[in-house]
Amino acid sequence: MLGSGPAGTALARELARRGHPVRLVDRKGEGRTPGGVRRYTADGTTADVATADGARAATAGAAVVYHRVDVTHHPRST
Repeated sequence: MLGSGPAGTALARELARRGHPVRLVDRKGEGRTPGGVRRYTADGTTADVATADGARAATAGAAVVYHRVDVTHHPRST
């Protein structure tokens, strides 16, 4: 699970409840971790999972990846 905001954490919790192994990845590796879920960063300290290299490192070996990282929203030019 890339991203540990409310949606990512809720989905991680539900998948773990159903017996699936879950790796919750965020930039800092901090925050509340649901039972049965393991929290990671891509390099052990920080991870920018918004970049292709960071996302690849964070998901190495995963069978399924859910992308729940909130992307930066840019104001629309008119």
